[in-house]
Amino acid sequence: MTVLPALVGVDMAEVPRVARAVADLGGTYLRHLLTPAERRAAGVDAVAVTASVAMKESLIKAVGGRPVGFRWHDFDGPLGQPDEAASPVTDLLEEAADPVMDLLDEAAARLRAAADLPLDHQVVHRVRGASRAAALARLTTQGTATTPATTPVVGVARWGRHGDTVVALAILIVDNGGVR
Repeated sequence: MTVLPALVGVDMAEVPRVARAVADLGGTYLRHLLTPAERRAAGVDAVAVTASVAMKESLIKAVGGRPVGFRWHDFDGPLGQPDEAASPVTDLLEEAADPVMDLLDEAAARLRAAADLPLDHQVVHRVRGASRAAALARLTTQGTATTPATTPVVGVARWGRHGDTVVALAILIVDNGGVR
């Protein structure tokens, strides 16, 4: 069995808190945090914006924090279509990283069983900039010293909602399969 190095992060965000930030700061807040594709996907829906924030925070935790040069747009998603069962990106990730997807599935199932919190939504992110460099540094420390510096890093995040709280779980992997 091939073991792929992976980084894991989790975060929770409160819908009313994010909704207040959007109400107070409007488009400036959304442009600062979300890429154009994320803004189109979330629209003005408070839960969707909160989910984007929670997913990015879980990706930040997987990276190990906000590295020097960090930008919120370091995490560029969604790649493919979120929640689409047969997107090419999801198919590619499942073929390239079955053990990582199995880990994400198992963690989501355990969270559902323990806290009655389904993580039913999935979004794939391309990791760029300082966050990519920091993730690669951590991933190469885990035994992939032959990984070229140009190798892309991909984050898969799952999220779910319980009341006014959104919980996100993310896994970062190197993309040796060529997600673009």
